[in-house]
Amino acid sequence: MALEIEGLRPAVLSPATREDLEELLKFRHLVRNIYGFELEPGRVEQLVEMTVALFPGLQSEIERFCNFLFDLYKQT
Repeated sequence: MALEIEGLRPAVLSPATREDLEELLKFRHLVRNIYGFELEPGRVEQLVEMTVALFPGLQSEIERFCNFLFDLYKQT
C-alpha cells in the first residue's frame, strides 16, 4: 500500500505512515508471541500515543485514495 504502481494507482500510504504502522505491527507480533507478560508499560504508553497521533494522517491518506478511486470511477 506504500508503493505507487505507475500508470495504475498512487501509493495509499506515505513512507512515514508506513513506518509507524510497521512499528505497531512489530508490537502486535510481540504481544501475540509472548502473551503480553513481558510488556514494558512505558513502551505501551509510547505506542498508544503514536497510534492516537497517527490516526488523523492515516484517515486523510485513505480518504485521498478513496477520492482517487472515485475520480477513476467517474471517468468510466
